[in-house]
Amino acid sequence: MPSEIESFSSSISKVFHTLRESPSLIVLLGVLYVTFAFAVYQNLQQRKGIEAAKVDLERQQMRLVELEQQRNSLEGRGDANKNIDIFKNLSFDENRPSEHNQRFNTALSLNSFAKYALSNGDLSKARETLEQSVHTYSTQEAQYYIGVVAYLEGHVHEAINIWRPLVDTNNSPADLLFYLSVAEYRTGNIEAARQFADGYVRSARR
Repeated sequence: MPSEIESFSSSISKVFHTLRESPSLIVLLGVLYVTFAFAVYQNLQQRKGIEAAKVDLERQQMRLVELEQQRNSLEGRGDANKNIDIFKNLSFDENRPSEHNQRFNTALSLNSFAKYALSNGDLSKARETLEQSVHTYSTQEAQYYIGVVAYLEGHVHEAINIWRPLVDTNNSPADLLFYLSVAEYRTGNIEAARQFADGYVRSARR
């Protein structure tokens, strides 16, 4: 009685003999192998893609949650008995004029009065003073605070239209990108909100 090793060797020999006699079978097996290997590769790539998509989605969801939290914090309205301290006092690189220095200084003084009115919740007085400031001499600081007043009054689109040009100025404060991100998110412009949020993160890392 042949041993198991001899039986196995005989079976292997028959297989090789069959393959030698049928080249087309070799080709078929090769095609099946390649097809199987490609299917496995595609499955692995799809899994990697799905995992990457999940991670990206989770990041986007976390970012939107943060924006929603910030938006809620910015929903507050000031009154005469409650200070408004949500927006930071941002500083801009103003171009001090050589011929209208007095008007420039007057505008900065009006900006200070407007910030005081804003801190006391008097939005109407703040807007009135800022408009006087811009009429005297237009400054980026006044424009920024007019946007702040507009936002707190509920005129979000007006605030966005005022803040957007300020972003294009040299060395504009990074916080302005954050406020624009929150404002755009509030209007439902999620893509713009993401872009400004990304810009804010990049600026904060510098």
